[in-house]
Amino acid sequence: NTDRPQEGRAVLRSGDKRFDVIAMSLPTSYGENLSLQIVNRDTFFKSYKELGLLSAEQVAFRAALSAQRGLILLAAPLFHGLTTTVYAVLEDLGSAEERKVMSVESHAICPVPGVTQVSLGENNDAADAATTIKAVSLNHPGVCLIANMQNHPSMVPQTAVLAAQMLVVLSLEANDSVQAIMHLIEAGFPRERLSTHLKLVLSQRLVRKICPDCAKTIEISDHTARSFGLTAAEALSLTGVQEGEGCKTCSMIGYKGRQALFELLSPSPAFKKALARGATRQTLFKHAVKGRMVPIRRRALE
Repeated sequence: NTDRPQEGRAVLRSGDKRFDVIAMSLPTSYGENLSLQIVNRDTFFKSYKELGLLSAEQVAFRAALSAQRGLILLAAPLFHGLTTTVYAVLEDLGSAEERKVMSVESHAICPVPGVTQVSLGENNDAADAATTIKAVSLNHPGVCLIANMQNHPSMVPQTAVLAAQMLVVLSLEANDSVQAIMHLIEAGFPRERLSTHLKLVLSQRLVRKICPDCAKTIEISDHTARSFGLTAAEALSLTGVQEGEGCKTCSMIGYKGRQALFELLSPSPAFKKALARGATRQTLFKHAVKGRMVPIRRRALE
């Protein structure tokens, strides 16, 4: 059928390298649009250090992942590297071999040793979601990771039950940690259970890196500061700012590569109380900062 979106997968080899190729076609009035996602298994899996997590963040994250039960949220806007982080977590959990690990994904991008992966497809049927959650529960895993929760909102209420039995890791689209929590509440996760089970929220953004071959040190103009939304104090605090002039290395763009910035929220007792009482997003953000969360904006300035 060429009148509906389709997806296909293939495994290709080039020498000793193995690539997973995921093709998706989208019919339009002018023909079909085709997109290819190419995954190099040799470089796809990243360590937490390679992702860009600071040493203290790695310690806090691993501590949360060692919990016997509870909830961990992974969040990022679309196209900001969330899938890479999800698979880094899966590989870490699968390699430990201490607990049974299962993942529930719309489509498994790459097989992960030590992890039982379940692909749901794009079907958002509530009955199928309930059956999947029940099957996961009966399999008694130590950890269950549910990817792209926004694609299966009907699974959220059942997931609240799972978090009381095992460690549940959810990934979803959100701009920051507190927004991820609010999205989960809006999808039907009870506030009281969320305040009880929430262990940690890890939010991320990808930012472009200045090309090292054509970087030059510049002064930040008032116009640039305003366009970036910087306050006068913030603009003055920035030193050693660089700009890429453009060269062959970066195809005259001035940027080469990307890096991740992370925001780690470890809920304090005050944060959990405010969450259970129905606090607003702004109030929760203030409690998170008081609990030593470093916002992504501050990470970007650093």
